[in-house]
Amino acid sequence: MGLMRRFSLYEDNLIRRFHEHPFFVQFSTLSERSLKEYLIQKWFLSQNFVPWYDRAINGLHDAEAKAVLKRIVQDETPVGAPSHREDLLADLEFIGISREEVLTARPRRDTLQAIRKLNELVDYAADPDYDLRVMSALRTAGEILVAEEYRHVVPELERRYGLTPERSRFYAP
Repeated sequence: MGLMRRFSLYEDNLIRRFHEHPFFVQFSTLSERSLKEYLIQKWFLSQNFVPWYDRAINGLHDAEAKAVLKRIVQDETPVGAPSHREDLLADLEFIGISREEVLTARPRRDTLQAIRKLNELVDYAADPDYDLRVMSALRTAGEILVAEEYRHVVPELERRYGLTPERSRFYAP
């Protein structure tokens, strides 16, 4: 079995296990307060997305890999348009979480631990497979699992608050 096939099977297993996590199994039963607290804590991860990718870019050797990550960072903060964090704030305000509530919140210990662990995924190492390891980690943790998480979040925000994909600036797109 080739490397890409093994990697794909590994990702598929991660996705399956991700959806089987008790938090997501019971996601639709979260209290309104718990759901909003979860979304505010996710705000802190979003705030660290660009610095996380920048940290990875600085350690990469492969020019094509750097270009891919730089494009993702540019998409996060487009010139002449709202950043993804501004879009996130707009969606949070739509569902009833004020800008002040988000901006004055503090990350919990588990949120800070998640940020630390995500940064560890891209810590530079003088390793011949560094670029492959980092690109794989960012693909999985920064793209795939986020999209899989939103398979739970988007329908719940629509069901509870009427944040339809057409109205959403952040979660649905």
